[in-house]
Amino acid sequence: MFKPLFILVFVLSSVGFEVGSQILIDRVDQKVHGLYYSINDEIFAVTTSSSVNLYNAKKRNKVFEIKLSNRPKQVTFEVQESWIAVLMSTNTVDVWDIRGKNKVFTIQAKQIEKEIVDIWFVSSGLCVGLIDGTLLKFNVGQTEPEQVIGANYHDVAGLRFNPTITHQFAIVRNNTISLHNFRKTLWENLDGADIDMDRLVFNSLGDQIAFVRSDIVEVRDCQTGHILNQIEFDDKIVSFCFARQPNVGISVSSNNMIQMWDLSANRVAKTYQYKQVNSPIRNLDCTKNGRQFAFSTDAGEVWLGGEVRRMNIAKQVKPKKKQVLVRKPKALVLKATPLPPYVITVGETIELQVECSLSAVIQLFTSVDNASFDSTYNLFQWTPDFSQVGEKEIRFSAETKDGRSTFLDLDIEVQSINIAPIFTKIGALEVQNNSTPKLKINEGEVLNTKVQADDQNGDLLTYTATGLPNGAQMEGNRIRWKPSFDFVSVADLKTEILVTLMASDGELHAKLPITITVYNMDQPTATQPEEKITDDIQVDLRPPDQMIRIPERDFVIGIDSGISEEPSNVVFMLAFDVDRFEVTNADYANFLNSRQRVIDTEGKVLINLDSKTTKIKQISNGYQVQLGFERHPVVGVSWYGAKVYAEWVGKRLLTEIEWESIARGNDQRLFPWGNQSPRENENLLNYRSKAPVPVGSYPKGANPWGVHDLSGNVAEWVIPKKVDGEPKIVRGGSWKSLNPRSVRATARFPLLSEQMISWVGFRCARDIEN
Repeated sequence: MFKPLFILVFVLSSVGFEVGSQILIDRVDQKVHGLYYSINDEIFAVTTSSSVNLYNAKKRNKVFEIKLSNRPKQVTFEVQESWIAVLMSTNTVDVWDIRGKNKVFTIQAKQIEKEIVDIWFVSSGLCVGLIDGTLLKFNVGQTEPEQVIGANYHDVAGLRFNPTITHQFAIVRNNTISLHNFRKTLWENLDGADIDMDRLVFNSLGDQIAFVRSDIVEVRDCQTGHILNQIEFDDKIVSFCFARQPNVGISVSSNNMIQMWDLSANRVAKTYQYKQVNSPIRNLDCTKNGRQFAFSTDAGEVWLGGEVRRMNIAKQVKPKKKQVLVRKPKALVLKATPLPPYVITVGETIELQVECSLSAVIQLFTSVDNASFDSTYNLFQWTPDFSQVGEKEIRFSAETKDGRSTFLDLDIEVQSINIAPIFTKIGALEVQNNSTPKLKINEGEVLNTKVQADDQNGDLLTYTATGLPNGAQMEGNRIRWKPSFDFVSVADLKTEILVTLMASDGELHAKLPITITVYNMDQPTATQPEEKITDDIQVDLRPPDQMIRIPERDFVIGIDSGISEEPSNVVFMLAFDVDRFEVTNADYANFLNSRQRVIDTEGKVLINLDSKTTKIKQISNGYQVQLGFERHPVVGVSWYGAKVYAEWVGKRLLTEIEWESIARGNDQRLFPWGNQSPRENENLLNYRSKAPVPVGSYPKGANPWGVHDLSGNVAEWVIPKKVDGEPKIVRGGSWKSLNPRSVRATARFPLLSEQMISWVGFRCARDIEN
């Protein structure tokens, strides 16, 4: 049977809004510095010199007064409107519970080294922006930042962050204003001399910026900097704000005229001027649609204006006929904030707050690399990399308890940015740790060094060089050159050449200064011995202080077998004394205690006491060896540290030729003990292990004179054949060596003199008088 359908009828006793009316909310006894609406427009905050007053915009009463000992500079409301954050003049941020009317915590992190210029809440927490462009993100309730994005701009006159776009900010320097996004400059060099940063604002979508120049308001596009609106007034502009509804702005001028602007048509939509307001208006903020606003005067008055709703409620007239109410189910709708379009660049983070019209479980339906979705706050975050350039469709789903479901499809365009290449290596040298890398070569040798640079965009790089000497050339990414034997002047030990390398992707390039050092090469004359010379083991006048005497004799240097080993040559050697064992931790600690410092008179560090492998530690009254490591060889000593110790005990370091003579002998053995490979007998030396062992632990590996640990345990600093310059040389391999070839008597390893390594130590020698 048909049932008649009736609709509820309302008779309005009066108009619901008073257009052009104003309501005095409060009179405060101090000057008002700022006005701030909450996100749902129910509450607005008024800041004075020593308080923050919160008002209910609908009930038109004061909710809560926060009394402060210092001046608040800015406030922001948390997304759920449970908390309010207050930026203080003391460069701290106080967070207050609105409902509980108490302070929850204070943010005063050690990372806040510069002035705070902006604070704003996002769904996941609180953002704090510094004057140098640094952005700190704090999780809800945390006082230490979860993320710090550095910028480090200098000479900043003013800076304002875009609260919608992660790490986007406007900055005034040298009387110009520019806009930056994730260290990328979007636009720059606009005149900024007369811009007041306190009146610079971004719209709710984050795609427009407005700043005031005396009697002009400029609205510009954030991506291009182009002017979208230029609003001119007869009087000076006191305040301007965007409504959260797109293309709506509110301005107030010095004659107390308040105007609502339709920015899409560049025209005034409404004008308000209140006769009852007798004091100059100074601050203004508006609701999301701009139809209602709060403003304050110099007299400390707080007003509501615009379309002010009356306190009385429209009367409801009951229909005479029987009613049948038919309620249409509320639509299930997903939406994202901010609204599209979405255009970001590689490395920039986009944050989208996904909301549903009904209570539902919201999920990220599309799998996206480098993206996350916080189901607690329904917050989507994505930081795309170069592999994700282009347009990406993101789908979200929502499902209610009764099984209703819907989807939200969003298109996000990811634009690429060109990043300049970065030099990473030259040869085996890591460029990051060397501002000016040095290549070293002897006369007559071939320089064939590979240069490496990294380009995050994956662009093909072209390598060039300036300052190369005659005959040198850049072939692809290699420097090739063979200096002649007379390249260095006879009177000089070396010649240094400054070269600049360049890597280019066709648009951007990186430069790297390097130094090529060519050493004078004195070619020794080789003489073939007439008969085999053997070690005279019987001539062993051993000194009484644990040193071994090595007699004078001819010695054959080197072996013709390749990498890191020298060609053979015969030299005459004077007798000398050598330590039976490597210098121990106990020996070196005595030396340090006599000096009470680890730096020599030239400022060079002798030993690295911060390394875990160095068993000498500094105590209150000197230096002490860790218990149980007194007879272990000292490690982590620089070449200077070894040299200064030797001089302190009245000795010196072994020369490279002396070291090889006692390790190889004139029978040209491969190892100090003979020719048996360590692979065949593990009791000969300490190698392929995890740490050094006490000196003399492998007596079977001693040489015929009784000198221990020449191979393995620790490699030993020696005086190189060319004393001046770098590199220095270590001999003998160590506990860390993996290959028997590395512990052969002829193996040599170049190191820089200041290097302090866990597998390098030394032993001493002494000249014999008369």
